[in-house]
Amino acid sequence: MDDVGAACASIAKQFAGYVDLPTYRAMLDREGVANPADVTIAGDANALKSALMKLENMGVTDLMVSLAIIDNDTYFRALDFLAEQF
Repeated sequence: MDDVGAACASIAKQFAGYVDLPTYRAMLDREGVANPADVTIAGDANALKSALMKLENMGVTDLMVSLAIIDNDTYFRALDFLAEQF
């Protein structure tokens, strides 16, 4: 997704209730962030590849992806991108 602001806003809205769930709140607190939008990875293909490489270099072995649905075209481009990566 090229519109990083729209992606973060969508994630913040989609996962707003998570900030009040004790398990998720503890996880967010450990990461030093206020809400799930603060750990959102968004941008063009190069930005996404760079972020995935950074996670891999950090030792991340499992990744859960939640897509921000801004529009159908963006959603399906994101799915295609992820399918190419994994």
